[in-house]
Amino acid sequence: MNESELPEEKIRLQTSPTGLTSLTQDEADLDRLALFHRVAGYIFCVTSLCGFPHFFIGLFSIFAAPGSEASEALPAFVGVFFMVIGFLLIAGSLTLGILCFKVEERLKKREAFNFCQVIAIVSLLFGPIGIALGVYSLIVYSRLSVRQLFVS
Repeated sequence: MNESELPEEKIRLQTSPTGLTSLTQDEADLDRLALFHRVAGYIFCVTSLCGFPHFFIGLFSIFAAPGSEASEALPAFVGVFFMVIGFLLIAGSLTLGILCFKVEERLKKREAFNFCQVIAIVSLLFGPIGIALGVYSLIVYSRLSVRQLFVS
């Protein structure tokens, strides 16, 4: 059986009339998703830096010298609140950034389909970039032909 008799989903690379090879639409979508996950991973890792000012403001307000204006201006629970918010922002953004890099790796190898779906759902929780990435990922993953490309 030659390549022209095989269905499009089964062919990894198609040969065009000019002799060049091209990816199927599903493979191109998965490669695009891998690139988007890499970019989102970088963005989420950089976003985690926004948590450091919150964390340090909270830390300084808790450990302000007793009797100084700073210690009387803010109650201790406000400092703890700022520290918790900063820590959650740092931890959440870094975790999602690292998971986006893992998904990119798995998409290139066409493995761990369920892991990729779960991370797409989790990314919906993280702002406009996560929502756009998650919705596009779930739309691509919902196709049966894409699911068949994965080596599960």
